[in-house]
Amino acid sequence: MSELKCAQKDCSNEAQYIDAGSSYCQDHFQKREQQQGQLSVRWVYLAGLFLWIAIWLWILGWIGPQSLAQKILPAYAGNQGLLAIPVGMGFVVLLINLCLWWAPKGYAGYETEVKVIEFVERNAGWFLIASGAFLTAASFFLTRPPGALLTPPLLAREGLVAVLAFEAASLFCLLFVVSLYWTPPNPKSLARLRHLKTVPFTYAVSFFAAAFSALVAAALS
Repeated sequence: MSELKCAQKDCSNEAQYIDAGSSYCQDHFQKREQQQGQLSVRWVYLAGLFLWIAIWLWILGWIGPQSLAQKILPAYAGNQGLLAIPVGMGFVVLLINLCLWWAPKGYAGYETEVKVIEFVERNAGWFLIASGAFLTAASFFLTRPPGALLTPPLLAREGLVAVLAFEAASLFCLLFVVSLYWTPPNPKSLARLRHLKTVPFTYAVSFFAAAFSALVAAALS
């Protein structure tokens, strides 16, 4: 019988091969299987970071039209430092996840990944309810008509626009987390999905912090 040669490793012992027609020795086959069982998701967090930076450059009026910046930034007059809280929160969370998953890593079994997805979606659902309640309360209390028990305006128009805009952005991002995605029924697809859901969920929490910071800035001004 002709001597077999591994495509990746110089080993001629036929007993090390998976089968007679294999081009991989046992050692290389196990290494290949281990690599296939790892998940590379750093591109998810790199894209999330770049998009997060681009969004805030647009909000601050450094790129694109100035219309949004002209409506939101006046709410932070004299308190611009409060904007660093939501911007930094989203950036730091995504950066930490990027560092944790810079190199490919393994993932859990199917049942565990299903439970993790359910945990993420359950938290997103509760956050969606709380965020919606905050938006409803803000819309009601901050836009009381003249003659109401609470003397208007409770907030200047600039503060109101900033609070509602950031809260609406938070709810919009949450929609991508609670939506259904029919991935193939395997643990690797579920693991990738939870990382994909992490980015919009981070955006949602950060925009909620932005709405709260706009409320505080308007109250302090």
